[in-house]
Amino acid sequence: MPSTRRGAGSTRSGTNAGSRRKAASLTRILGALELQVTGSPTEYRFGKRGEFTALVADSAELRRRAAAVGRPRKPGIHDLLPSATVFLVEKAGRDVATASVAMDGPLGLPADAAARRQLDALRAAGRRPAEIHAVGVAGSLGFAAKDGLLHLFRLAHLCARKMEDATDILVAAPPRHAGYTKRFAMQLMTLLVPGADVAAGSAVLRLNLDDAEMEYYTRYAGLPGDRDLHNFMHDDELYALAWLKKHRLPLAEEDLLELLAERREQYAALPAAQRHAFEDLYLAYDLRRMFEG
Repeated sequence: MPSTRRGAGSTRSGTNAGSRRKAASLTRILGALELQVTGSPTEYRFGKRGEFTALVADSAELRRRAAAVGRPRKPGIHDLLPSATVFLVEKAGRDVATASVAMDGPLGLPADAAARRQLDALRAAGRRPAEIHAVGVAGSLGFAAKDGLLHLFRLAHLCARKMEDATDILVAAPPRHAGYTKRFAMQLMTLLVPGADVAAGSAVLRLNLDDAEMEYYTRYAGLPGDRDLHNFMHDDELYALAWLKKHRLPLAEEDLLELLAERREQYAALPAAQRHAFEDLYLAYDLRRMFEG
Protein backbone atom coordinates (compact mmCIF):
# COMPACT_ATOMS: atom_id res chain seq x y z
CA MET A 1 0.00 0.00 0.00
CA PRO A 2 1.39 3.42 -0.85
CA SER A 3 2.27 5.53 2.17
CA THR A 4 1.24 9.18 2.52
CA ARG A 5 3.56 12.14 2.81
CA ARG A 6 4.49 13.26 6.32
CA GLY A 7 4.44 16.92 5.37
CA ALA A 8 5.51 19.43 2.75
CA GLY A 9 9.25 19.46 2.28
CA SER A 10 9.81 16.38 4.49
CA THR A 11 12.04 13.51 3.42
CA ARG A 12 10.96 9.91 3.42
CA SER A 13 12.67 7.72 5.97
CA GLY A 14 14.90 4.82 5.00
CA THR A 15 12.36 2.52 6.60
CA ASN A 16 9.57 3.77 4.32
CA ALA A 17 11.79 3.49 1.24
CA GLY A 18 12.79 -0.03 2.21
CA SER A 19 9.17 -0.99 2.78
CA ARG A 20 8.22 0.35 -0.64
CA ARG A 21 11.00 -1.62 -2.32
CA LYS A 22 9.84 -4.80 -0.57
CA ALA A 23 6.24 -4.10 -1.55
CA ALA A 24 7.23 -3.49 -5.18
CA SER A 25 9.23 -6.71 -5.25
CA LEU A 26 6.32 -8.62 -3.74
CA THR A 27 3.96 -7.15 -6.35
CA ARG A 28 6.21 -8.36 -9.17
CA ILE A 29 6.54 -11.84 -7.62
CA LEU A 30 2.77 -12.10 -7.24
CA GLY A 31 2.35 -10.92 -10.83
CA ALA A 32 4.70 -13.65 -12.06
CA LEU A 33 2.81 -16.28 -10.04
CA GLU A 34 -0.50 -15.01 -11.45
CA LEU A 35 0.78 -15.45 -15.00
CA GLN A 36 1.90 -19.01 -14.20
CA VAL A 37 -1.56 -19.83 -12.84
CA THR A 38 -3.79 -18.00 -15.31
CA GLY A 39 -1.64 -18.35 -18.42
CA SER A 40 -1.46 -15.72 -21.15
CA PRO A 41 -3.56 -12.62 -20.28
CA THR A 42 -6.57 -12.02 -22.50
CA GLU A 43 -7.54 -8.47 -21.56
CA TYR A 44 -6.35 -5.22 -20.01
CA ARG A 45 -9.03 -3.62 -17.85
CA PHE A 46 -8.91 -0.59 -15.58
CA GLY A 47 -11.16 1.82 -13.72
CA LYS A 48 -12.72 1.60 -10.26
CA ARG A 49 -15.02 -1.19 -11.42
CA GLY A 50 -12.95 -2.41 -14.36
CA GLU A 51 -15.29 -0.55 -16.69
CA PHE A 52 -12.58 0.37 -19.22
CA THR A 53 -11.01 -2.13 -21.61
CA ALA A 54 -7.86 -1.35 -23.61
CA LEU A 55 -7.39 -2.98 -27.01
CA VAL A 56 -4.53 -3.08 -29.47
CA ALA A 57 -6.04 -1.92 -32.76
CA ASP A 58 -4.60 -4.68 -34.93
CA SER A 59 -7.11 -4.60 -37.79
CA ALA A 60 -8.34 -2.09 -40.35
CA GLU A 61 -11.72 -1.88 -38.61
CA LEU A 62 -10.19 -1.13 -35.20
CA ARG A 63 -7.80 1.42 -36.72
CA ARG A 64 -10.73 3.29 -38.27
CA ARG A 65 -12.59 3.24 -34.97
CA ALA A 66 -9.52 4.64 -33.20
CA ALA A 67 -9.19 7.44 -35.77
CA ALA A 68 -12.80 8.48 -35.11
CA VAL A 69 -12.34 9.04 -31.36
CA GLY A 70 -12.24 12.67 -30.21
CA ARG A 71 -11.56 15.47 -32.65
CA PRO A 72 -11.44 14.54 -36.35
CA ARG A 73 -7.93 13.84 -37.61
CA LYS A 74 -6.40 12.39 -40.72
CA PRO A 75 -4.52 9.13 -40.05
CA GLY A 76 -0.94 9.10 -41.24
CA ILE A 77 1.53 6.59 -42.65
CA HIS A 78 3.61 6.20 -39.48
CA ASP A 79 0.96 4.01 -37.85
CA LEU A 80 1.29 1.48 -40.68
CA LEU A 81 4.88 0.58 -39.85
CA PRO A 82 5.31 -2.88 -38.24
CA SER A 83 6.76 -1.30 -35.08
CA ALA A 84 3.79 1.06 -34.60
CA THR A 85 1.05 0.40 -32.05
CA VAL A 86 -2.42 1.91 -31.87
CA PHE A 87 -4.41 1.60 -28.64
CA LEU A 88 -8.17 1.91 -28.35
CA VAL A 89 -10.10 2.16 -25.06
CA GLU A 90 -13.72 1.03 -24.76
CA LYS A 91 -16.30 1.71 -22.07
CA ALA A 92 -19.71 0.02 -22.14
CA GLY A 93 -19.23 -0.83 -25.82
CA ARG A 94 -18.29 2.73 -26.83
CA ASP A 95 -14.88 3.90 -28.04
CA VAL A 96 -13.71 6.59 -25.62
CA ALA A 97 -9.93 7.05 -25.97
CA THR A 98 -7.04 6.28 -28.26
CA ALA A 99 -3.32 6.89 -28.68
CA SER A 100 -0.67 5.74 -31.13
CA VAL A 101 2.99 4.95 -30.54
CA ALA A 102 5.40 5.48 -33.43
CA MET A 103 8.97 4.24 -33.29
CA ASP A 104 11.72 6.05 -35.14
CA GLY A 105 12.44 4.39 -38.45
CA PRO A 106 12.66 4.93 -42.20
CA LEU A 107 9.79 7.44 -42.16
CA GLY A 108 11.08 9.33 -39.12
CA LEU A 109 8.48 10.53 -36.61
CA PRO A 110 5.42 12.81 -36.92
CA ALA A 111 7.23 15.42 -34.80
CA ASP A 112 9.93 15.72 -37.49
CA ALA A 113 7.56 18.14 -39.24
CA ALA A 114 8.14 20.61 -36.41
CA ALA A 115 11.27 19.57 -34.53
CA ARG A 116 13.52 17.94 -37.13
CA ARG A 117 16.66 19.74 -35.96
CA GLN A 118 16.20 18.64 -32.34
CA LEU A 119 15.33 15.09 -33.35
CA ASP A 120 18.35 14.82 -35.64
CA ALA A 121 20.53 15.91 -32.72
CA LEU A 122 19.09 13.06 -30.63
CA ARG A 123 19.71 10.58 -33.45
CA ALA A 124 23.27 11.81 -33.93
CA ALA A 125 23.86 11.17 -30.21
CA GLY A 126 22.73 7.56 -30.63
CA ARG A 127 19.29 8.06 -29.08
CA ARG A 128 16.30 6.01 -30.23
CA PRO A 129 13.20 8.21 -29.90
CA ALA A 130 9.57 7.14 -30.00
CA GLU A 131 6.49 9.35 -30.16
CA ILE A 132 3.02 9.21 -28.65
CA HIS A 133 0.67 10.89 -31.11
CA ALA A 134 -2.87 10.78 -32.55
CA VAL A 135 -4.30 11.03 -29.02
CA GLY A 136 -8.07 11.25 -28.89
CA VAL A 137 -10.54 11.34 -26.00
CA ALA A 138 -14.34 11.33 -26.16
CA GLY A 139 -15.83 14.45 -24.61
CA SER A 140 -18.35 12.31 -22.75
CA LEU A 141 -15.59 10.95 -20.48
CA GLY A 142 -15.32 14.13 -18.43
CA PHE A 143 -12.97 13.76 -15.46
CA ALA A 144 -12.50 10.06 -16.26
CA ALA A 145 -10.41 11.14 -19.26
CA LYS A 146 -7.40 11.52 -16.93
CA ASP A 147 -7.59 7.85 -15.98
CA GLY A 148 -7.79 6.82 -19.62
CA LEU A 149 -4.83 8.99 -20.62
CA LEU A 150 -2.81 7.70 -17.68
CA HIS A 151 -3.24 4.09 -18.76
CA LEU A 152 -2.58 4.92 -22.41
CA PHE A 153 0.67 6.59 -21.38
CA ARG A 154 1.60 3.55 -19.31
CA LEU A 155 1.02 1.16 -22.21
CA ALA A 156 2.90 3.43 -24.62
CA HIS A 157 5.75 3.72 -22.12
CA LEU A 158 5.98 -0.09 -21.84
CA CYS A 159 5.97 -0.45 -25.63
CA ALA A 160 8.75 2.04 -26.08
CA ARG A 161 10.94 1.15 -23.10
CA LYS A 162 10.51 -2.60 -22.76
CA MET A 163 9.66 -3.82 -26.25
CA GLU A 164 11.43 -1.41 -28.62
CA ASP A 165 14.38 -0.33 -26.46
CA ALA A 166 13.61 3.35 -27.03
CA THR A 167 15.61 5.94 -25.10
CA ASP A 168 13.15 8.84 -25.34
CA ILE A 169 9.43 9.45 -25.70
CA LEU A 170 8.11 12.55 -27.47
CA VAL A 171 4.63 14.02 -27.45
CA ALA A 172 3.15 17.08 -29.13
CA ALA A 173 0.58 18.65 -26.82
CA PRO A 174 -1.37 21.91 -26.79
CA PRO A 175 0.18 24.42 -24.37
CA ARG A 176 -2.87 24.14 -22.10
CA HIS A 177 -1.95 20.48 -21.53
CA ALA A 178 1.75 21.11 -20.95
CA GLY A 179 1.28 21.12 -17.18
CA TYR A 180 -0.25 17.64 -17.31
CA THR A 181 2.54 16.24 -19.48
CA LYS A 182 5.14 17.72 -17.13
CA ARG A 183 3.76 15.37 -14.50
CA PHE A 184 5.54 12.66 -16.50
CA ALA A 185 8.86 14.53 -16.25
CA MET A 186 8.70 15.69 -19.86
CA GLN A 187 10.88 18.62 -20.91
CA LEU A 188 10.04 21.17 -23.59
CA MET A 189 11.91 20.64 -26.87
CA THR A 190 10.24 23.31 -28.97
CA LEU A 191 7.08 25.42 -29.08
CA LEU A 192 5.31 25.47 -32.43
CA VAL A 193 3.97 28.68 -33.85
CA PRO A 194 0.28 28.86 -34.90
CA GLY A 195 -0.17 27.33 -38.33
CA ALA A 196 2.70 24.83 -37.98
CA ASP A 197 2.18 21.43 -39.57
CA VAL A 198 1.75 19.45 -36.35
CA ALA A 199 -1.24 20.76 -34.38
CA ALA A 200 -0.96 24.54 -34.45
CA GLY A 201 0.36 26.04 -31.26
CA SER A 202 1.53 22.71 -29.80
CA ALA A 203 4.54 22.12 -27.62
CA VAL A 204 6.83 19.18 -28.41
CA LEU A 205 8.00 17.59 -25.17
CA ARG A 206 10.55 14.88 -24.47
CA LEU A 207 10.86 12.24 -21.75
CA ASN A 208 14.36 10.82 -21.22
CA LEU A 209 13.67 7.16 -20.41
CA ASP A 210 17.13 6.72 -18.89
CA ASP A 211 16.13 9.04 -16.06
CA ALA A 212 12.36 8.51 -15.88
CA GLU A 213 12.19 5.74 -13.29
CA MET A 214 14.34 7.56 -10.74
CA GLU A 215 12.49 10.81 -11.47
CA TYR A 216 9.14 9.14 -10.79
CA TYR A 217 10.42 7.56 -7.60
CA THR A 218 11.87 10.83 -6.32
CA ARG A 219 8.76 12.86 -7.12
CA TYR A 220 5.92 10.48 -6.42
CA ALA A 221 6.82 7.41 -4.33
CA GLY A 222 4.59 7.27 -1.27
CA LEU A 223 1.74 9.43 -2.57
CA PRO A 224 -1.75 7.92 -2.31
CA GLY A 225 -3.40 6.02 -5.16
CA ASP A 226 -2.48 6.74 -8.76
CA ARG A 227 -0.66 9.89 -7.66
CA ASP A 228 2.22 7.50 -6.91
CA LEU A 229 3.28 7.43 -10.55
CA HIS A 230 6.29 5.21 -9.82
CA ASN A 231 4.13 2.46 -8.34
CA PHE A 232 1.46 2.92 -11.02
CA MET A 233 3.97 2.42 -13.83
CA HIS A 234 5.33 -0.80 -12.30
CA ASP A 235 2.24 -2.36 -10.71
CA ASP A 236 1.35 -5.62 -12.53
CA GLU A 237 4.02 -4.80 -15.10
CA LEU A 238 4.62 -8.47 -15.95
CA TYR A 239 0.92 -8.95 -16.69
CA ALA A 240 0.76 -5.80 -18.85
CA LEU A 241 3.88 -6.83 -20.78
CA ALA A 242 2.53 -10.34 -21.35
CA TRP A 243 -0.72 -8.81 -22.62
CA LEU A 244 1.19 -6.53 -24.98
CA LYS A 245 3.34 -9.36 -26.33
CA LYS A 246 0.24 -11.44 -27.03
CA HIS A 247 -1.84 -8.75 -28.74
CA ARG A 248 0.73 -6.39 -30.30
CA LEU A 249 0.89 -7.98 -33.75
CA PRO A 250 1.59 -6.58 -37.24
CA LEU A 251 -1.36 -5.80 -39.45
CA ALA A 252 -2.47 -8.66 -41.67
CA GLU A 253 -1.80 -8.17 -45.39
CA GLU A 254 -5.42 -7.42 -46.33
CA ASP A 255 -5.80 -4.91 -43.48
CA LEU A 256 -2.54 -3.17 -44.41
CA LEU A 257 -3.57 -2.91 -48.06
CA GLU A 258 -6.96 -1.43 -47.11
CA LEU A 259 -5.42 1.23 -44.88
CA LEU A 260 -2.60 1.98 -47.31
CA ALA A 261 -5.10 2.46 -50.13
CA GLU A 262 -6.91 5.02 -47.96
CA ARG A 263 -3.61 6.86 -47.60
CA ARG A 264 -2.61 6.47 -51.26
CA GLU A 265 -1.88 10.18 -51.76
CA GLN A 266 0.23 10.40 -48.59
CA TYR A 267 2.16 7.30 -49.61
CA ALA A 268 2.77 8.59 -53.15
CA ALA A 269 4.07 11.89 -51.71
CA LEU A 270 6.84 10.13 -49.77
CA PRO A 271 10.36 10.36 -51.21
CA ALA A 272 11.25 7.27 -53.25
CA ALA A 273 13.84 6.17 -50.67
CA GLN A 274 11.19 6.17 -47.92
CA ARG A 275 8.70 4.24 -50.07
CA HIS A 276 11.34 1.62 -50.82
CA ALA A 277 12.28 1.39 -47.14
CA PHE A 278 8.60 0.94 -46.24
CA GLU A 279 8.19 -1.82 -48.83
CA ASP A 280 11.31 -3.57 -47.51
CA LEU A 281 9.59 -3.92 -44.15
CA TYR A 282 6.79 -5.89 -45.80
CA LEU A 283 8.64 -8.15 -48.23
CA ALA A 284 6.21 -10.98 -47.48
CA TYR A 285 3.26 -8.80 -48.59
CA ASP A 286 2.32 -7.95 -52.17
CA LEU A 287 1.97 -4.18 -51.83
CA ARG A 288 1.56 -3.80 -55.59
CA ARG A 289 -2.04 -4.96 -55.14
CA MET A 290 -2.79 -1.57 -53.58
CA PHE A 291 -2.46 0.03 -57.04
CA GLU A 292 -4.56 -2.55 -58.89
CA GLY A 293 -7.92 -1.41 -60.21
